Amino acid sequence: MLGRLSGLAARLVRSYKIVRYALVSAVVSLISLFLLYALDNWAGWEEWRANLLAVNVGAVPAYVLNRYWVWNKTGRNHMFGEVIPFWAMTLAGMVLSTLMVNAASARWGGSWVPIVANVLSYLSLWIFKFLILEHFIFGRVRPLFQCLRRRVDGR
Repeated sequence: MLGRLSGLAARLVRSYKIVRYALVSAVVSLISLFLLYALDNWAGWEEWRANLLAVNVGAVPAYVLNRYWVWNKTGRNHMFGEVIPFWAMTLAGMVLSTLMVNAASARWGGSWVPIVANVLSYLSLWIFKFLILEHFIFGRVRPLFQCLRRRVDGR
């Protein structure tokens, strides 16, 4: 089992996708974190509300950049195979980060606490999200979502 995991890790490190995925994550994180900081510190929003908006704003370029640049997908977007699963993952990450931002802000306060909590929550899911995107959403293999789409579309 450990040998298989190390082989998978080696392939991921060599893959250009992981580098592009990291760059997209960095760009989207900068956008989201700047918005979170600005709304929390300059506009006076509550941390959890600022985090909800920041995550949603960042999700749009994340989807577009991941689909077209990281995974080189062209053509129309597939609602059940790509859009809904991507937004479900975004929603799960948003819930986790919002809970962490709210808890950390209540416990420690401070202007940088929401930023740190947001980053830690997304780092905890980063590789998991890459694997889901690669194997089920944008990658070559999407058996679960292909099957679901066939049932819904009647094919």
